[in-house]
Amino acid sequence: MEREYYDLSLLITSKLSEEEAQSFFQQIISLAQEEGALVDKIENPKKIRLAYPIKKEESAYFGWFTFFFPKEKIESLQENLKKKEEILRMLLAKQKPQVKRESKKDQKEQTKLEKIEKVKLEEIEKKLEELI
Repeated sequence: MEREYYDLSLLITSKLSEEEAQSFFQQIISLAQEEGALVDKIENPKKIRLAYPIKKEESAYFGWFTFFFPKEKIESLQENLKKKEEILRMLLAKQKPQVKRESKKDQKEQTKLEKIEKVKLEEIEKKLEELI
């Protein structure tokens, strides 16, 4: 099974209390994990004011998480999420996993370390030659 990287963003109804919204969000994560998701990052839901009403609601809880998921099962997960009445809106997007890039400072430090290691190796080789 080939896995791809996804981002799931949710607007959860404000009819729930904050604790209920957190619990519901954890249920969604558990549902995804049961179907094979490997969760990477999580941003727990926070109450926000909506720019315009959605299903007659002025505010909602917004949360998201990123995960690796078998691409063959993604439609099944999407269908299961659409059945949840607590979700006002959702966006499931395929992403590229973010790879941490080395800064120029890190590269310079790495180069210095490599030079130091070379010098140490040369010193060791000289001492070995002296002993032989």
